[in-house]
Amino acid sequence: MKKTVIGDCTIYEEDCRDVFPTLEPVDLVVCDPPFGCRYQTHHRKRMPTPGRLLNDDKPNVAFVKPLVEAVKPDSAIYLCTRFDVYAVWEQALKDAGTRIKTTVVWDKGNRTAGDLRGDYGNQVELILYAHVGRSLLRKGRPSNLWSIPRDPPGPHPTPKPVRLFERCIENSSDPDDLVLDPFLGGGTTALACIRTGRRIGLLNPITVTTEKIASGEAKSVVDANRLLARENVHETAPLATETKYRIVYADPPWSYGNKLVDGYGAAENHYPTMSIDELCGMPVPETLDENAVLFLWTTSPLLEEAFAVIRAWGFKYKASFVWDKIKHNMGHYNSVRHEFLLIATRGSCTPDVSKLFDSVVSVERSAKHSEKPEIFREMIDTLYTSGRKIELFARKSVPGWDVWGNQSS
Repeated sequence: MKKTVIGDCTIYEEDCRDVFPTLEPVDLVVCDPPFGCRYQTHHRKRMPTPGRLLNDDKPNVAFVKPLVEAVKPDSAIYLCTRFDVYAVWEQALKDAGTRIKTTVVWDKGNRTAGDLRGDYGNQVELILYAHVGRSLLRKGRPSNLWSIPRDPPGPHPTPKPVRLFERCIENSSDPDDLVLDPFLGGGTTALACIRTGRRIGLLNPITVTTEKIASGEAKSVVDANRLLARENVHETAPLATETKYRIVYADPPWSYGNKLVDGYGAAENHYPTMSIDELCGMPVPETLDENAVLFLWTTSPLLEEAFAVIRAWGFKYKASFVWDKIKHNMGHYNSVRHEFLLIATRGSCTPDVSKLFDSVVSVERSAKHSEKPEIFREMIDTLYTSGRKIELFARKSVPGWDVWGNQSS
């Protein structure tokens, strides 16, 4: 059995059912198992979809009984689930000898997508709260409705906020108690235990974020993800000016200068950003054909600044596409669910093909920060069939395109 110790955290890489009998009795369980609902993000996208969560084809409750047997008498279990598989997990806990006390409702602060015209926008998840014997709450009798904003995505596609699990831990355990999480995922339970002074036993690890916290390099999930993102970019050679391009596609790393909620969606958590002066100072004009077109991504808060970049790069604004991302983001004045793809030209560079795409394109956004749907590149390829093409600030290589950027491979 492989075991890794990081401070007060012990991480086991083994089938959790084999590990439970080897542990000292635990004081609390906080876990977020694969729900068994075949979860998959951005299923409406017109592009290859990502892999589903592992072991999420159906509720796998085989671990529940040995889990309960590993818990001390008079302790609590918090198990995250969802409305459509709730009954399965509830029955598994009952069959294992626990008493279901209530359901904690987590209000995530914004709605998911789904059936946009036939269903309500769901913005809650459920947490089964069960007793092994009788567990007493440490902080009075709080409400079972918890409004806690989601944390930004990290190594795990469906992370729970650290504050959410901190509340479970503080309500149902004492300092130095042993907390067990048999599904570590992105390390949320480990970070919550570090911040509340509990010991933690973890299985099924994704440990990089946890190690950043435990080593002192980062103080939070946001800090850890920011460090990891910066480690995953590489030095970029200066933009070459020898080759001349007719089509330019750019998604700049805009610097917003503030954050709506600490860490929520902030670009700085994912890659180094650039100021408007830095963007305007790029030698883009020296890379252009006499007649060229620019497709430039921007957002509502930076719409005015985007026009300064357009002018500095030698283009004149012509039109725009609106990307309706389906899912809402936070905002200061409204709930934002769109971005702009601005079109600007230098000289004469109308499309090669007489085709008019709808100016509003609805494609559900992915969980990956700032990732743009491939349908927009396909539209550009359809409209402009000749001339050399470059993508600035690219994240990957694409056939038929030159790429430049510190995240491109």
